[in-house]
Amino acid sequence: MRKAALICVAVLLSAPLVAVASQGQAAVPAGQARVEIPITGMTCGDCCTKVETAVKTLAGVVDAKADYKKGVATITYKEDQIGVEKIVATINEKTSFKAKAPETKKT
Repeated sequence: MRKAALICVAVLLSAPLVAVASQGQAAVPAGQARVEIPITGMTCGDCCTKVETAVKTLAGVVDAKADYKKGVATITYKEDQIGVEKIVATINEKTSFKAKAPETKKT
């Protein structure tokens, strides 16, 4: 009986941790992709807003979140409507920041 009680307490205490861990990056729906684009020159939240606004105007972009501390913008987009090259070009043309396509890992 004592072991069962301890197991119940352990499960109940770990449940909030599982919920917090699952709040990270959500799965990307079929037909969409998510990419982290390196960006230099961002120094504050306003910089992030400028990048996000520029990218969100593009057809096919579902979501855009920039992080000046990490120096990246995380973009979710519809693969059949837009590509990473167009997103990078838009950041470079519409903002004063420098974006580049992320390096692909070779296996």
